[in-house]
Amino acid sequence: MSPAAAPLLALLPRRGADNESGGDPNAQRVYLIDPLGNLMMSYAPDAKPKGMLEDMKRLLRLSQIG
Repeated sequence: MSPAAAPLLALLPRRGADNESGGDPNAQRVYLIDPLGNLMMSYAPDAKPKGMLEDMKRLLRLSQIG
């Protein structure tokens, strides 16, 4: 992990927290964060990878770099 990533990772829910023990329900989500540290999208752990890929393609197509 790079030193620049540490502050951003501290903001996200901790890995391994489960809902039954009172943990954060967002802890198991998949997050898409841009290089500037902006949260772009988040997905449930059971989200279909093909849907995530389509979202990323759409996001890149609409961005200035994709």
